[in-house]
Amino acid sequence: MPIRGMLLTVGVGSSVHHGLSESLRAANPDVVALLVTSASRQKTLPRLSDALEDARTHCFPVADPDDVHRCLGVVREALAWLQEQGCRRRDVTVDFTSGTKAMSAAAVYGAIDREVGRLSYVSGARNKNGIVQTGHERYTSFATVEFLLEREMNRLLRLADDCRFRPARRECDRLLEGPLAGEWKQRLELLRGWCEALDAWDCFRWSDALRGLKELRRSPACGGEMQRPLTRWIEHMEALNDDGEGREARMAAELYLNAGRRARAGRYDDALARLYRLLEFLAQAMLCREGLALWTGGTVKLQTERVGEAVSERLRDRYGKAFEQGRLGLRGEWELLAEHDPDRYSGVLARLKKGGDLCGLLHQRNFSILAHGFQSVQREHWEKAEGLLRELAAGFFTDFERLCEECALPRPGDYRDALNLPA
Repeated sequence: MPIRGMLLTVGVGSSVHHGLSESLRAANPDVVALLVTSASRQKTLPRLSDALEDARTHCFPVADPDDVHRCLGVVREALAWLQEQGCRRRDVTVDFTSGTKAMSAAAVYGAIDREVGRLSYVSGARNKNGIVQTGHERYTSFATVEFLLEREMNRLLRLADDCRFRPARRECDRLLEGPLAGEWKQRLELLRGWCEALDAWDCFRWSDALRGLKELRRSPACGGEMQRPLTRWIEHMEALNDDGEGREARMAAELYLNAGRRARAGRYDDALARLYRLLEFLAQAMLCREGLALWTGGTVKLQTERVGEAVSERLRDRYGKAFEQGRLGLRGEWELLAEHDPDRYSGVLARLKKGGDLCGLLHQRNFSILAHGFQSVQREHWEKAEGLLRELAAGFFTDFERLCEECALPRPGDYRDALNLPA
């Protein structure tokens, strides 16, 4: 059984003990840390003896109840003691009903800072002196995290907009562990599912992304405004998961856009590696278009029997077993294409040779930390390579530019209203 803990700020006043007794009755703690002044220890604490009869208690005196910093130090000490008594943070309630303003402020800040489970206070109808009337006390308790959830949600949206989906998802999981009102829980679950689907999309796990997007579309929490864009993204994922016509153009757009996201995050090594993969993928897609290769097991395998005899002889001499196994690599694939149709492909091969603009891309990639060297890819290297690959891909796929516009990874922050997320 969880051990229920409570931190109680104890002030003075003729009837303050009634409100504190109401808090203790409602929370029913097993362990109570009492934040007391010299006056409240003498005047108020004795009146709480019945309410505290079944609880394990300890007093934490505040030397200067009007110094918020000193009060906060005592609050932290009291919360640490509650944990030592076996109370999990989620099972601790901090009640700030009474005490000085500094004591209440320190209690609330300490609860938020240490991420305890709940905050509580007693209010009610007041007399002409502003004191809650006896018998009219009303106990209010709420999850501490709800105090900050709007700020937290905006922070999580910023993480997601920066494509940091996994940290955002982990934070959603952490927040969902606590007690939450239904509306906030629904919002967090929605954002978590959103991050999970987009993380899969961003990692080329398109079948997982498709499943996640479909789940989002079925969610009653997903507003009507989201249905149209969700349907468009689902159709895009379905096309990526299908071997039908147009898949290669979408895959090329995905590689290009993924590289751009890495570059915007300052990860130019990763970005250039994806452009290298795009250059290789363009060769593979063209081999399939020319009937010289087939997609098998998620990659391309050369159909050696369809390669002309003279071409086969030269490539076999140059690449040996790699040719026999149908795996030529980037340069070999472009060599095969240039041999097969010089008019269409020899220009690309020339650009890959020493002195060619695409050769510079190969050099930067091969000597980066992600390949065979220790060189760091700089922004100017990325920008030059990005322009070259965009032009090349658009030359092979007439709908490449359109797909780059239509299939860009969504930014959750752009859809906060449709997702019922706070502004």
